[in-house]
Amino acid sequence: MQDKTTRYQEGVFIVEWRKSMLEYMDSDLEIIEWFFTEKFSEGNEFWFPISLVSESELSRITTLNTNDSGILLIKMRENKLPKIQKNELILVLDTINDPGNLGTVIRIADWYGISHIIASRDTVDCYNPKVIMATMGSFARISIFYTDLDLYLSKISWKVYGAYLDGESTHTKKFDSTGGYLVIGSEAHGITAELEKYVTDKITIPRFGLAESLNAGVATAVILDRMV
Repeated sequence: MQDKTTRYQEGVFIVEWRKSMLEYMDSDLEIIEWFFTEKFSEGNEFWFPISLVSESELSRITTLNTNDSGILLIKMRENKLPKIQKNELILVLDTINDPGNLGTVIRIADWYGISHIIASRDTVDCYNPKVIMATMGSFARISIFYTDLDLYLSKISWKVYGAYLDGESTHTKKFDSTGGYLVIGSEAHGITAELEKYVTDKITIPRFGLAESLNAGVATAVILDRMV
C-alpha cells in the first residue's frame, strides 16, 4: 500500500498512528481491515473484528519510525466531481508536488471549513502515506477531485482567485461573500500559464521582508484567513 500502483490496484490506502486512526474510525469512510497492537486495543471497545499484531510485526510494515498503535486499510473514495453548494469556497491546487505540502493544505482546508479540493492530475497522490500522515486525520473530512484543470475551469462562471506575486494585496482586497475558487500553484512555478486566462482576480500576500517565496501550505493558510 506504500506503492501507488499497488494502492490503486487494490483500491485501498493506509492510515497509521493513534490520533489519525481514531479520526478515520469516526468517519464515513469504509475500513477494510484493522491491525492493532495490544497496547492500542487495551481499554477500548470495538464494534468490528480486529487483528492483533505485535509491535515488532508492526515495525516491519509501518511507514513511520515509531508506531505503537496500528494500521488501518481504508477503501479509496471514487474520483468524482463533487456537488458544489451555493456560496461555497473551493480550493484548486495546480501541480502541488510535495506530499507534505499537500497534507498541510488539506489540514488547513479542514481548519477553515473547506469541504472540496479540485486538483490537477499532476498533483501528488492524496493517498500517499506521507500526505495522509501530514493531514493529521483531516483527509477523512475533505473531498479531493483530480481532473484536467484547463477543462474544469473553462466551465466555471464564479469568481476565480489566483495566488500570484504581482496581484492585489490580500490586506486591501474586498473578497466576494458569494463563494468562488482559490487557485494555488507550486512554490517553484506558481500557477501554470494555461490557467491564467480563467483567473478573474489576481491576489498576493504583501511581503515586508526579503524571503523569495512562501510554500503552498503557508500561502494557502494566509490567504484563506483573509478570505474566510
